[in-house]
Amino acid sequence: MTRPFPELPPIPHELYQALKGDIALRGLICPLIFSRDGRCLDGRVRLKIAEELGIKTIPRITVGRLSRDEAEDYRLVINGLRRHLSRSQMSEVVDWSLRRDFGASDREIGRRTGADHKTVGSARQRLESRGEIPHVVRRKDSLGRKQSATKPPLAKPMVFTSSTSSAREAASALVSLGDKAPAGYNSNRKLRKLAMQKVREQELKGASLPVPEDFDIYCCDFRSLPYVPGTVSLVAGDPLWHKSTDLRIPYAQLIARMLRVGGYACVYTGHSNLLDFGDVFRAVGLEYRWLITGVNEDLQGSIRSNGSVYNASRVIAVFQKGGTFKTPSVFKDTIMSRVREKTWDDWQQPESEAVELVRCFSRPGDLVADPTFGTGTVAAAVARVGGRRFLGCDLREDLVALACRRVDAALRGEYLASVVPGASYGRRG
Repeated sequence: MTRPFPELPPIPHELYQALKGDIALRGLICPLIFSRDGRCLDGRVRLKIAEELGIKTIPRITVGRLSRDEAEDYRLVINGLRRHLSRSQMSEVVDWSLRRDFGASDREIGRRTGADHKTVGSARQRLESRGEIPHVVRRKDSLGRKQSATKPPLAKPMVFTSSTSSAREAASALVSLGDKAPAGYNSNRKLRKLAMQKVREQELKGASLPVPEDFDIYCCDFRSLPYVPGTVSLVAGDPLWHKSTDLRIPYAQLIARMLRVGGYACVYTGHSNLLDFGDVFRAVGLEYRWLITGVNEDLQGSIRSNGSVYNASRVIAVFQKGGTFKTPSVFKDTIMSRVREKTWDDWQQPESEAVELVRCFSRPGDLVADPTFGTGTVAAAVARVGGRRFLGCDLREDLVALACRRVDAALRGEYLASVVPGASYGRRG
């Protein structure tokens, strides 16, 4: 069993007080380094001073994928070279490092500890003569090369954070991702997306569930969706127009044919595509009526337009096929949602928002459609409101299966495990 890492000598009192005065004046400038289980690998003295001064904001770098032995070795590398050790203390550190990794070369041990490689060689002979470490013919160099089949050790994933809460989030994400955490420096935002992707992969493996007869869910291109013209009261959806401008006119034409006279289309346009939507929808005979804004309670968003805009809202354009602008229920043109729902897709919209659209723009018995339903948010909203019928499709079989499972959960008054009201979801990136 590897012995505990030898304690480093404390810094002199005068130096400690000088460092404390500087931190009190300037704060913590250099980040402290922690393992993902919360152990401080570098900066214990500065951490102690920060606690004495009551400093709450502590810049951190969290290092992932470290075993306990690796963490101790890491601490040796980043601390051992910075202390003025006595001869006996240096000998203890060299002995510890040799016991920890007797297969490393003398020069590699010397690089880690700051000792001369000849000193390491003498210590190795002493430990081998006592039988404390075995004799090895081929040793690893600084790149981990021992023989042709041996690969250099992989770099460890690390996360820079500036608060205790973000450090906890980083540690949790590193534990969740395990070996899938990318090596090198990462941001919490990147780790959130990777963790969310892992959740998506698991959720999308589920099988489809049967849905009632008044829910017609198809796996097909929206241009092949079977429907009866003039029977739909509300089309609600989020088409990805920005990915293919060739789909704009066919999508608008389909909605115009599907809607009954007086029916509504509530479509997520995005801020930059709003005018394009208006032009295409008016060209097929639909009239623009209003603009609804969707926001989250935390007002969190993301940087858009080459860093010019902090986008914290969603725009939903309301169009109508003739008739008088008199909605079935009074609607608010600002819809507040509790959390950002991006569990299964970066373009997923809040289910509570879709529930409001279905409730205000359709009546019991009406047919609601979403020709590009994606993760099935509108279908689930129709099931949750109740009394309506649904028609929709998507190209991906896994999303069709997911939509069926969401409808089944909504009809039972439940949510899938990954969509619990009030849960914390990753920010859209």
